[in-house]
Amino acid sequence: MLIRGIILGLIYSLPAVGFTIIFGVYNVLHCAYGALYMVAAYLAFTYFVTLGLPYYGALVVTILTTAVLNLVIMYLVIYNFRKDVEKVLLMTFCIAIIFEEACTIIYGPVWKNLPCFIEGSIEIFGVTESLHVWLICLCAIIAFAITMLLLNKTKTGKSLYVISWSESLGSMYGISVRRSVIYVSLLTGMLAALSSIFITPLYLVSPSMGWRPLIFSFMAVCLGGTGSLFGAMFASIILGLAETFVASYMPAFSTSVGLIIIVVILLIKPKGLFGK
Repeated sequence: MLIRGIILGLIYSLPAVGFTIIFGVYNVLHCAYGALYMVAAYLAFTYFVTLGLPYYGALVVTILTTAVLNLVIMYLVIYNFRKDVEKVLLMTFCIAIIFEEACTIIYGPVWKNLPCFIEGSIEIFGVTESLHVWLICLCAIIAFAITMLLLNKTKTGKSLYVISWSESLGSMYGISVRRSVIYVSLLTGMLAALSSIFITPLYLVSPSMGWRPLIFSFMAVCLGGTGSLFGAMFASIILGLAETFVASYMPAFSTSVGLIIIVVILLIKPKGLFGK
């Protein structure tokens, strides 16, 4: 049960990390981020199932398409209205609804199935899971490590920390906010697409599938602390463990247990576990 809880947390850590980066740098809620996750699933279905592209080719095209789409949203909405938090919240929420309705019209309300690209199962640490699930965990850890390296070891990544503290300070050092939007939107768009492609085969593709990862990501940000990537990863695992344990004994409370944990932690540490 412990391993299964960690697995669940790792599964949802990728969208949580992407959501945390956007919130940490620009201090706004990207409510269309879950819709990007959903759109990526439909794109993967279109490229792989409908058009018959090789899986890895469909994966690359889906990631690139989703990243560009996120770039358009973030540039038009978040960059231009980043000083007006309420307007960004409303506009990205409207975009999420538009994407959901558009996918319902284009693909219909019937749920789609995206097949796993690796079959079979294996037992690790006494837990038997499909190879696809173990691959998700491995990819989540690798993607998290690469993201941390990009943000902490590259000049562009370090500049995002400066912008998150003060745009005027960043301008003094010649840091372009517009360029940072391109960097952040492409990175987080890729994370959303990657997580969607790997997670979707475990469930089904539906127009409303983006709300759960969005809510989970918001919960991870609140619990882990604003702008803390390690906090987002750690919080995702905590929420995954809590949901797994409670689902085994009280299934009706499996969803609300995460909210209870967040309320308790925020009462003790208002900035989250790793917030500064």
